[in-house]
Amino acid sequence: MATSKAYTDAQNALEAAIQAGSVTQLEAAIENACLPENAVSPVHNILCDTLRNCVRHGKAELVSYILEKHELEYDITSRVSSLDVWRHFSIPTIRMLLARGWDINQPDLDAGSSAPRLIDLAVGNEDRLRWIVEHGGARVEDRPDPQIHGATRLLEICAINGTVSTFKFLQSKGAQIAPNTLHCAVQAAAKEGLDPDARTDSAADPGDDAKAKSNQERIEMLRFLVDNLGLDVNAYDAKIAVYQEEFGTPLHYAASRECGEAVVKWLLNRGAKPTIKNKQGVDVEDHAKARNFEKIVGIIQGWKIGTDWRTRARSRRPEDIIEVIGGW
Repeated sequence: MATSKAYTDAQNALEAAIQAGSVTQLEAAIENACLPENAVSPVHNILCDTLRNCVRHGKAELVSYILEKHELEYDITSRVSSLDVWRHFSIPTIRMLLARGWDINQPDLDAGSSAPRLIDLAVGNEDRLRWIVEHGGARVEDRPDPQIHGATRLLEICAINGTVSTFKFLQSKGAQIAPNTLHCAVQAAAKEGLDPDARTDSAADPGDDAKAKSNQERIEMLRFLVDNLGLDVNAYDAKIAVYQEEFGTPLHYAASRECGEAVVKWLLNRGAKPTIKNKQGVDVEDHAKARNFEKIVGIIQGWKIGTDWRTRARSRRPEDIIEVIGGW
């Protein structure tokens, strides 16, 4: 049985070999770590952990060495997770793993309730996404039982992190519009305080080009989903995961963010109705009041006053309206 110091020294040697990218050094470190006096786990586990670390650090040469040296002895690719691969995305590494039976569509069950697949992680990078779909065999359909995995569906992830171009690509490959697609896009835009009516993003730091680009993508996504795809601005959300809170309509989602005023206004201008109550019986005004979002409450109250005046005006005879105006 390994002592604490012997085990630590063996692990440090493995880490040093991986950092150095040296096959010779890694070979010696693996041999040393597998000695009975240094090991605290079976050889299979040591090899699996070492392979995962090599994948995470993008050491393709070391990955190749481990796979060629030990693939006939042990199944060591099954524990490589999507997050391991994504941490240092490498097409040569993915090709080697796929050639030895690695499942590119496996969910990462160690990553919490979201259990992402590689395709889920790649949604924010269209070039990588296209490669794993077109060359890696990644499937675009939703998982058969998202309730168990607590999984957000693919186009919902894209509505939050992706571009319109990525969204269209996934649709062309068979991805389906999910129940919360618009809700996700609304919340992402409201969270950043974005104005979908603005010509350019003004919420990001002028010196932060990446943030400005991301914010503009969120605005374009929102416009695309409503103005081009015609998604219903009054649709109820659908509970996917057991822990997920159901807010209600997209307007409820916008009103759940303190800086979501501009998105609230934008949705109202596109026909969103704040009087609709969610499944808990709460309308958008009360939803915002519960969070002390006074500006959003004011916007909703102003909308109701304006709507009430327009309704009363439409119900009157033309001569009555002229009489009222004359009285002002």
